[in-house]
Amino acid sequence: MNNTFSVKSVVVEGGTLDVTFSTTGHISKYFNSPLKFHVEYSEDIEKVPVGIAIIPFVCNVLPIVWLTDSTLELPEIDNDFYRSIDKFKQGYVKMYPMLDFKGKVSPLKIIESKTSTPPQQKESSAAFFGGGVDAFATLIAHIAEKPTLMTLWGSDIPLKDTDGWEVVKNHTLKTAENFGLQAIFVKTNFRELLNYIELNRLVKMSGDNYWHGFQHGIGIIGHAAPLAAKNGFSTIYIASSFTVNDNKTCASHPDIDGNVRFAGCNIIHDQYEYDRQAKVDHICSFSEKLDEKPHLRVCWVTTCGNNCCRCEKCLRTMCEIFATGQDPHKYSFNYTTKDLRNSKMNIFSRGLCISSIGFWEQIKLELINRPQAICPDELEWIKHTDFEREIKSTKMRAGIFLRNLPSRIINKIKHIFAI
Repeated sequence: MNNTFSVKSVVVEGGTLDVTFSTTGHISKYFNSPLKFHVEYSEDIEKVPVGIAIIPFVCNVLPIVWLTDSTLELPEIDNDFYRSIDKFKQGYVKMYPMLDFKGKVSPLKIIESKTSTPPQQKESSAAFFGGGVDAFATLIAHIAEKPTLMTLWGSDIPLKDTDGWEVVKNHTLKTAENFGLQAIFVKTNFRELLNYIELNRLVKMSGDNYWHGFQHGIGIIGHAAPLAAKNGFSTIYIASSFTVNDNKTCASHPDIDGNVRFAGCNIIHDQYEYDRQAKVDHICSFSEKLDEKPHLRVCWVTTCGNNCCRCEKCLRTMCEIFATGQDPHKYSFNYTTKDLRNSKMNIFSRGLCISSIGFWEQIKLELINRPQAICPDELEWIKHTDFEREIKSTKMRAGIFLRNLPSRIINKIKHIFAI
C-alpha cells in the first residue's frame, strides 16, 4: 500500500488553526492520535488564505513525507512556498547522504498569496525569540529594525506546563517592553502530535534524533507563515545554534532555513558567522549601555522557564559571561557558591556530550588568556581539564554502571530512548 497523507480540513477561526489529516500505509505509527495539527495565535489570522494557513502543518510533516517516500495531498498551497520546497529539501540531502529523501507534495491548487498589510508597512521584520544567547544575539544585531518577537509554547516548554509558560511569556513581554517591540505568541501541538520513539528509529542511521536533526528548524519556521501574510513581514530571523566550523548535523541550518520562503517573506538563518562566545561578547558589550541587563533563559533541564545554574548549559553560559569580565548574576543566573563548587560534577553528570567539548575547550582558553576574564576559585579546575579525556572516562564509568544494571532496567532504557 502506498504511503499517503491527505489533508481533510483546514479551519481558521480567529487566532485558531486546525488541520485535520489522515494517513494510509505504515506511516500512521509516526503520529499520536488524534490526527489534528492545532495552533493558537495571539492575534487574528482568519483572513489568511488556506494555502498559507496550511504551511505550519506542511513544514512539520515534510521530512516524514520524504523519508517514507509518501505523497502529501493538499487542497492548496502558496506558490512561494511550493517553489522553495525542493530548495530546502536539498539542504537535508546534503546533510544526510546516507538517507533517501523521496516522496512528493501534490496540491490541488497553487495560489499567489497577497498580504493584507498596507504597502508602507511591508518592510517590517520578525524574529523567533526563545530568550537564550542565540535569540538575544539576533535581537541586538537587528534592533534598529524593531523586529516583532515571536515566541512558541510547545517547543521547549510542554503544553501542560502552564506555570513555566507564564514565566517565558512574561520574559518575552518584558524584553519587548524594554526595547519598544511588539510580541506575538504561538501555542502549538507540533511536538505532541509526533511519536518520537518511532521517528528516532526511522532516522537512526543519521546519527541524530528526529527533533534536533530533522524537525525543529522548518518545524518552527512554518508557524510564522500566517503571521507573515497578515503583517507583511519581509524578513524573518531564526537564530543559529552552530557555526560553519562546528560541522554538526542540525535541522536548523542555512542550507535549509535560508531557502524557505512564503507570502513574499524571506527567512534568514542569523548570526551563523559567530560562535557562542562571540555572541555572549556581543550581548555583554551591548548590555553595558543598558540600565537593566537582559534575562538570558538558557536552561534545558528546568521546565519553569528559569535557569537552574547546575546543568551543563547553564554552567557553560555562566562561564562564557565570566570570560567577558561580567557577573552572570546580572543576567538572571541566581547561582550560589555551592553551585560553582559542584560545577565539575554537575557538568559531567548533567549533559556534557561530545558535541559540547569544543565549547568547553574554548571557554578554557578564554578564561586563561583574557585579561578581563573572571575565574572564581571554584572554577579554576576548568583551566587544567582535558575535556575530551574526561568525557571518555565518564562514559566508560557510565558503561560499567549500565552493564551492572538488571536486564529488565536496561531493556526499559532502550525502549524509552529507542536504542
